[in-house]
Order: sequence, then structure tokens, then C-alpha cells
Amino acid sequence: MGWRKPRFGIFERVLLSAMLVTIIPIAVVGYFAFGAFRDIGVEVGQKTTDALNERTIHTLERQAFDAARQTQNLLTAVENDLRYLSHISPDPHHYLTFAQSRSGVIWSPGRNWLLPLYKEVAFSGMDGVEKIRISEGEIVPGKALRTVSDPAATRYGVEAYFSASRDLPFGEIFVSRLTGFHVNEAAVREFFEEDHQPFYDGVIRFAAPLWEGQRRVGVVTLALDHRHLQEITAHIAPLERDPVAYPSYASGNYAFMFDDEGWIITHPKIWDIRGLTRDGRWVAAYTENSSAEKIESGAIPFNLDSAGFIHPNYPEVARRVRSGETGTVITQNVGGTNKIMAFSPIRFDRGGYGKYGIFGGITVGAEVQGFYQPAHFVQRENAVVFSRFRIEFVWLLGLSVLFTVLMVWLVSRQLAAPIISITRGAREIARGDLDKRIEFVRQDEIGELAASFNRMSDQLARNRNRLLASIEELRHARDESREYAGELEYQVNLLTTIQRISNALGTTLNHKTLIRQVLSESVNSIGFDRAILYLLNDEKTHLEYIDSYGFTPEMEERAQRSRLDVRQYDCIETRVVKSEKIVFVENFDTYPEATELDRKIRRFSDTKSFVFVPLRMREKVIGILGADRQQVTFPISENDINSLQILANQVSRVIEITRLYADLLNQRAFMADVFKYMRIGLVTIDSSGRVININRAACRIFNLEEAEEASPERAIFLDEMDRPFLKQIHEKLCHSGPYSEYNAMLDEGGEQRYLNINASFTREEAEGSEAILIIEDVTENKVVEDQISHLEKLASLGRFAASIAHEIRNPLTGISLFMDDLHDRISDAGVAELLQKSLSEIERLEKLTHEILVYAHPTPGDFSPADLTHVLMEVLSFLRPQLAASGIELVLRLPEEHPCEFLFHRDRMRQALLNIAINAIEVMKDGGRLTVRLEKVSRIPRFLKKKGQKQGEEWISLRFEDTGPGIEAAERGKIFEPFYTRKSGGTGLGLATTYNIISEHGGGIVVEDARGHSGAVFILYLPVREAQSKSAQIR
Repeated sequence: MGWRKPRFGIFERVLLSAMLVTIIPIAVVGYFAFGAFRDIGVEVGQKTTDALNERTIHTLERQAFDAARQTQNLLTAVENDLRYLSHISPDPHHYLTFAQSRSGVIWSPGRNWLLPLYKEVAFSGMDGVEKIRISEGEIVPGKALRTVSDPAATRYGVEAYFSASRDLPFGEIFVSRLTGFHVNEAAVREFFEEDHQPFYDGVIRFAAPLWEGQRRVGVVTLALDHRHLQEITAHIAPLERDPVAYPSYASGNYAFMFDDEGWIITHPKIWDIRGLTRDGRWVAAYTENSSAEKIESGAIPFNLDSAGFIHPNYPEVARRVRSGETGTVITQNVGGTNKIMAFSPIRFDRGGYGKYGIFGGITVGAEVQGFYQPAHFVQRENAVVFSRFRIEFVWLLGLSVLFTVLMVWLVSRQLAAPIISITRGAREIARGDLDKRIEFVRQDEIGELAASFNRMSDQLARNRNRLLASIEELRHARDESREYAGELEYQVNLLTTIQRISNALGTTLNHKTLIRQVLSESVNSIGFDRAILYLLNDEKTHLEYIDSYGFTPEMEERAQRSRLDVRQYDCIETRVVKSEKIVFVENFDTYPEATELDRKIRRFSDTKSFVFVPLRMREKVIGILGADRQQVTFPISENDINSLQILANQVSRVIEITRLYADLLNQRAFMADVFKYMRIGLVTIDSSGRVININRAACRIFNLEEAEEASPERAIFLDEMDRPFLKQIHEKLCHSGPYSEYNAMLDEGGEQRYLNINASFTREEAEGSEAILIIEDVTENKVVEDQISHLEKLASLGRFAASIAHEIRNPLTGISLFMDDLHDRISDAGVAELLQKSLSEIERLEKLTHEILVYAHPTPGDFSPADLTHVLMEVLSFLRPQLAASGIELVLRLPEEHPCEFLFHRDRMRQALLNIAINAIEVMKDGGRLTVRLEKVSRIPRFLKKKGQKQGEEWISLRFEDTGPGIEAAERGKIFEPFYTRKSGGTGLGLATTYNIISEHGGGIVVEDARGHSGAVFILYLPVREAQSKSAQIR
């Protein structure tokens, strides 16, 4: 037999042994590697899921907190607007400007639009009747104003805000719950079918009394449009990167707002919002007993306290929010969607919200499946990565096995050591030690395997380091973005604050209102807890409390009593004034420069960290502005101090402007009073011919009503005034330059005036400058001068006539006696007749001399009470035969009830009336009509004014109107002169004597043409005087 190769020889054994030796360790390494990578994947996935879930919960709570803070800021801004309106006088145009300046952005798909913040701005009197209402950006006309004291007459038919706010004490306000008409689900679907955006028509009323001194004069009301509250929660999408136009209720990812009573006031389903029916009944809340009909129609407003049957956490959220808590719960909505819901309270304790100190709460919910979606995504990605790694590792193992099989004939017992080393290294790497390396060098496949394993470890380490570096960069970028966003928001808030202060400064100059707003902005915008303002007194010796914000009433009362002597007291407040520098105390307990007075002040104020900044006006310190942080945990930053310094500069600006404005108003009022009440007329006319100023004296001169009085705010063109004389003065000034004119006659409106005129320009250059006309009415002086001249003339003539009459009278008497004796002795009838005629002429001459003497030396008599009506009737009765003989009709018009009884000389008055009546009879030779009218009047001719009459004195007018030929205008000034007559045989002393008699009684006579026919009118004006001394009557 020959030699046969063994079926299982050494080569096979070595090959089998080598294969067993290599494959088994590789399998072990693969097993442990797979197990290690599986454990790593599970652990990484769980930690990532927990971190993402925690981050998502924090994001939801932060969104709820930010929305609550935004709502709180909105409510505080409305309160500030209400306090601003309650400090200014109600004016429709001011209210309209205010309403138009308050608006907010409403976002709808495709566009952003501005919506007025207030649906209504109104002022009502204490009787409950609206005096002013701004609605839809317009002033509501008077006929549309409502009586809001009756709730049924209000916008929604049930509002009692007027009675709730009318009697509030000073500084208190009323804030209502949400009031509006309920919108059911069917109405919402109808809006969507018509491609309209549905909205809830409702308001929250802010109201406060308007004070005038210590008295309430009405109620100011602001109606906050519900859509601005809806806008705060409408676009919050918890699991979305960007805000959305309409959140999906079915998805569970939305936010809503509720009040302190649990009622929902904003919600994607607006039929969940509480409201009224059109007949004024509140729609009942959704409960487990609600009927299927109401549920189907959507007439089921949601109240968290009544929603425990849906999920017990709804009333729990309402309870925790009332306790001021922020947190997260798991709930289920009406549609059955499980949600994770974060909530945060809206802190607001004004009006009727003081019970819990909150307005309500904000909830932000995310559907559970969507909530865990980021974690599931990370787990899936981890699974994909580790699956890819397992496949690659399987390939690596397969290649290793194949390489071992091919190269096993080169393998010796040295193969075991590197394999064990590799296995050990793989196990350590599986445990997470990626820095582990195989420390041997071979030039064969085992060495290459070790090198590949080391490269794989290096690659894993580099990938891990890059991943960690990327995570760190992302975290750093996130922190920087947050810090930048916070800083940007801070600066925007500061700029917005400055803008609000500037806007307020443009609408009011009430320094108390403006200072109050600055202090409130220090707290609400910068983030301080409290703010206080001190100003130096006029002597610059004491710091006096002006106003504060955020203090309790007790602290504010103590601050009001404080008065710090800058010269004697050593405390932080006085040191700020003296050093003119900012003092910042981060922690008063460790403040080394604190004095005993400082400790006493801080004990009262209960503050640790605060800052005081000086107020400067024209490089001088006028006061200090202080602010502190009492409840917040983060310290006062440099930005806070700089912002407070900016607000201090605004306060200084406000004080300076208001003081200058007050001084300007005082000066303006003084000059306006001087201009208005000066006795000399003053008119200013601009270059375009508009009268921009005219005072009362000028209005009287030119017979202008006070309603036509011009002012800079109401200029009147010369052509519109219909005063040609004033226009002539202006044209003469423009043509000839400045000039003066004395006793210029003005004849307008049938009345003559005499004026002294001085006309000039405000500047030497006439072009473009205003004209100033100084006009003095000297009519009274002129009339008095003319009357004095006339009286002197009459007196001189009277004295001359009296002397002539006296010299003639005695010889005439002798001649008359002699001729009478001669007449008796002559028997010749012809001669006797001539003597008789001579005697008649001598008697007429004696009568004339008697009348002259009576005119020159009137007989003095006593003034006694008598009725002028009786005297007039006696005169007319005496003249009735003569009237009948002359064919003259007498028309008599006397007062029916009131007698015309006053003090006058009865005989002299009878003589005066008789002269007037006889004169009228004599001019109507062919008959006619004599109209006599007696009446009491209040208006008298201008020439009778200022002749010693008392204020409010009554006058009697006695009018004689004939139908004779009349009197020429040129003769009217002569008819009362002595010896002037138009009748043959007249003496010319009748009317002169009448004129003297009426003048003796303090009256006057006016002669006019008869209206509607020929003839003359004599009007006698007599003052109705009470009994007084005889001497005074004669004077």
C-alpha cells in the first residue's frame, strides 16, 4: 500500500485550529460590541428624550408667562390712559386725537392692519348722560349719545359701569369683566363660508370719575376692544417655529385666556367665550347637564371651574392660577385630544380684580403626540445611526473572517495575542472609552486590522468631539441670541417709553400727570419695583416730595411728610444734590457710607438695592429721581441706571417745559386782559388784510358784536367785516405810510363818532409786516366840547338879550301908559284906532321882552313826584279845540299798566310839552295827523350817555310825530337856538325854552324825519329819577 495523505492532516488541523482561534474571538468581539452599542443607543436616546421634553415644557411655560406679561402690560397701559384722561378737561377733539393715537396691530393672513385700541372713548356727566363719545374713530353726534346710568341703554344692554364708577374715591378706578354678545358655532361657520374672519364683539370697560377740584363732574370710560386680547393668544403655536394665523383646535396646539372667575375670554373656538344673548341674558356655562341642542349649536361658553367633568385638571388650573402659581398639567379638551398644558397668572389687582390680585390666566397647550415628536425623531435618528454602524461592523467582521481564512496558513500562535488585544480594546470602546488604542505594530493583516481598528476609534473620537463642539457652539449661540434679544427688547421698551412720554407731552402740559407717567414707566418698562421724585424748593434749601409710584399708602404718606434740609442733613438723597452725581447702592446692608439718617430712611422704606440720579435743568440740579428693586431677584444693572438717567432727563425736560408754559400762560393772560379791557381801541392787521386782533373798545367803536371779536386763532378778513371806515384806514396806511388823524368823523349805522387815529407798522419795512391801528373814541369829548361851546354861546346871547329887554321894558311901560291915557282923551275914531294898534304892538313887544327875560332867567321851582301821563293829557285836553279847528287827527299811545311817575317840575314840563305840540299844530296848516307816544325805554342816544346818569337808570321817551313839511337836515341844529324861527310873527324862543327845560331835567331832544310820510318827529328823552335834594335837582 502507498502512503495516503490523511484526511485530516496537520494543515487542516492548523487551518481548523486557526479558524477556530480567530473566528471565536471575532464572534465574541462582535457580540460584546453589538451589546455595548445597543446599550449606548438606549441610554443616549433616553437622555435626549428627557432633555427635549424638559426643554419643551420650559418653552410652553415661557410662552404662557410671556403672554401673561403682555396682557398685564396692556391692562396697565389702559389704566394709565384712563388716569391720563381723568386729569384733563373733556373736549371732543382732544378725545378724538387720543383715540386715534391708540391702536394695535392685528395679524390676519396676507396682511397686518391697525385696529383702534378702544372701541369707545366716552365722558358722561354726573346725571349719566354721555357728553362725549368717540366710536369707530369718529365723534358721535349729540342725538346718538346714550344715558348710560340706565344699563339697558348701554351698548350691550346690561352694563352697570356708570353706577359702579360714579362714586369711586379719588384715584380709584373700575374695571369690568368681559362683556359682549355670544357667538355660536353656526354663526362662525357662516362667517367662514363667506370668506370672512369671525370675531367676538366685546369690551372690557375701564372707568373712573373725573374730578374738578374736590368735586366729581363726570365719569371717563375706555372700552378696550376684545380683539386686542384675542390677538395675544391667537397666534401662539407651541410646536411650530413661527406664529400662525389661526391655530388648529383639533390639533390641540393652541393657547387661551380666562379670567379670575374661570370664564374663557379668548379661544380659537370663539363660541367658548362667555357672552350675552341679544335680549341681554348671559349664556350659561357648559356643564355635564348641558342639553344636546345647546351643544350642537355651540351655545356653551366654557368655564374652567365647571369643566371638571371633561378633565379634573381644568378646575385645578383655575385654582392654582388664583394662587399665583405657574406650572404644567396634562388635560384633555372637549374633542378628546390629550394635551400638555402650561399656565401662568396675569397679575392685575385694579378695579374689581383685587380679590385674588390677578386678572386671570394664560394657558398654552400642546398635543401629547406632537409634544413627544422631537424625542421620537431623535430616537429614530439614533436608531438609524447605530443600524448603519452595525451593518458596517458586520462587514468588518465578515472581512476579518475572510481575511483570516485566506491568511490562516501564515498565522501562528502569535495570532492569539493581537486578537485578544483587539477584543479587549473593542470591549472598552463599547463601554464608551473612545480613547482606547491597540499598541502594537505588525506588517501583516493582523497589524493592518489593528491599525484599522485604531483609525475607526480615532474617527469615532473625532466625530464625538465635533458633535460636542457643535452642541457647545449651538448652546453658546443660543445664549448670545437670548442675551441680544433681551437687550434689544429692553432698548425697544425704553424707546417706547420715551415715545409715550413725548406723546403725552404733546397732548398735555400738566406736570403732575407727566411726572406720574414717568414714574410708572420706571417701574413698568425698566423693571424697578418703586420710584420716587423729590424737587428742590424755590430757595434751594430743602428737598420736597413730589410724587411716587409703587409705594403702599402708608409709605406714600410718610414720604409726603418728609422734607430734607440739604444744608444740614447728611443722607444719600442730599449727597446726590450736593455732589450732582448718581448714587447706586447694590446692597444697603454692606454700604460703607451709610449714615444714621440713611438707616432710618431705609427702615421706613424697606429697601436694600436702589439708585438715585440727579435732575438737571440748565446745568443746575433741581431734584432727584430714585428707584429700587424690592421683590425681584436679579440686581440693578448698568443699563437700568442709564435708562433711569434718561427718564430723569425726561422729567427735567417736562418740569422745564411746564414751568415755561405756565409763565407764558400768565404773561399771555396778562397781556390779553390789558389788550381786551383797555379803553382805547386796538386793531392789528396782517399783510394779507386779515384782522388778527381787535379788542372790545374797537368792537364798540365799529359796532361789532363780541362774537365777531378777532383773535390769532380766529382771524377775520377786512372784506368780511363790512366796515369800510376801518378798511379806509388800512388802505391809507398801506398807501401813505404811518400817519395820525384827530377828530376824524365816522358815520356808520346812522350814528356819528369822532375818532383819534394813529396807524403804523410793526417794523420799519412795511412789506410783510403787521399794521397796528390805535383808535380812540373822542365822541363824548367832542359832544361835550360842542355842548359847552353851544351853552356858552346861548348864555352870552341870553345875557345880552336880557340886558336889552330890561332896558327896553321900562320905557315901553311908560309909553304904553301915556298912549293909553291919550287914547282915552282923543275923540277922533281914526286916531283912536291907530293908538289902539300902537298899544297892541307895544303889548306884543312887552310879551317878547317877558319871554326873553324868562328864557334868560328861568323861574326856579321845586321838583316833585308827578305822573307825566297826567301832564300830557292836560296839555292835549287844552289843545283839543285848536286841533279840531285845524283839522288835525290826534293819535295817542300811552302805556297800559305802568304809570310814568318821577320827579320833575310840573309847570315847566307843561310849558315844554305845550311848545312842542303848538309847534306841530302850526306847521300842519291844511290839517294832518299828530301822533303822540309815551313809553319807557332802556336804550338812549349816545350823546345822553355819561351825563351823570346812574347805572341801570330807566328812561321815558315822549314822541311827537306830525305830517307837516318836515325839517331840513341843515336846520335841525339851529331850531333850538334862541330867536331862530321859520314862522312869520314867531319869537324863536319856544323851542329854545323847551330845550332848556328838558336839559334842566337831565334829558335831551332828538329831531328826525318821519318814516313813510313827510313830517318831523320830536323825541323827548327824560330820566326817571327818585326823590332827592332840591339843589341836586337844580344842578
